[in-house]
Amino acid sequence: MKKITYLILICFISLFSLTGCFTKKEITTKEFIKIVEKDNYQVYDVKEQYNYESIKAATIAVNKNEEYQIEFYELESNKDANSMFLKNKQIFEDAAKEENQIHSSMEMSNYSTFKVVTSDKFKYLCKVNSTLLFINVDKQYQKQVEETIKKLGY
Repeated sequence: MKKITYLILICFISLFSLTGCFTKKEITTKEFIKIVEKDNYQVYDVKEQYNYESIKAATIAVNKNEEYQIEFYELESNKDANSMFLKNKQIFEDAAKEENQIHSSMEMSNYSTFKVVTSDKFKYLCKVNSTLLFINVDKQYQKQVEETIKKLGY
């Protein structure tokens, strides 16, 4: 009887995975701006700082006291976003190798996340389809940033 219950449970989990129940909704730059402005962030278009054709939009949201920022990128394709995600993930891993760190990683159907928490830093990447959220802040701001991440759905 237990085997049948486990088999049914595995079938349901597989079904949810295949039907997209484990996906995130990609947001646009306009939606990003709208959400962070509600939280009193100052928003800046920084696309001109990047000389890559694959970056369609680059936006940073700086908190009201200018202590940290959240970066949001729209890229030409999922492939471009994945490449940017992997490069930044490697940079985060390399920087934190010698420190005590806690990191987690997740890959689902349309998104990937990577989080590193060290004694003094909170770093977070989230790629959803062709967008990327990039965060590298002092650990003291982790809670506020995680609240914003939740509001963004990333």
